[in-house]
Amino acid sequence: MKNFTLLLISVLCVACVTTRQAAQSEKIITETRIETVYQTDTVYLEVPQIVEKVVTKDTVSVLENEFAKSAASVSDGLLAHSLETKPVQKPMEVQTKRQYNLQRRCRL
Repeated sequence: MKNFTLLLISVLCVACVTTRQAAQSEKIITETRIETVYQTDTVYLEVPQIVEKVVTKDTVSVLENEFAKSAASVSDGLLAHSLETKPVQKPMEVQTKRQYNLQRRCRL
């Protein structure tokens, strides 16, 4: 019973404590701004490796670019033409939009 009385008095004392309120001269200013940043990222597009062949009666032909190579040869009056893509990764830049919500509080 003695412990209960001591506990009850402690609880009542704590419950009676007042909280501090801002004085009339004190002001709190909250500033909120949204900042948008565009960040440049690099992505790689994969070009799959593909092999195609065609046989026809025609003249000699050779083609090549950064993604494919083409070679042709004539044998027995027929032109054999092969097209092979190169396993290349092409870098590309993309813009990523990022937004930040910034808050700042000041007491005056």
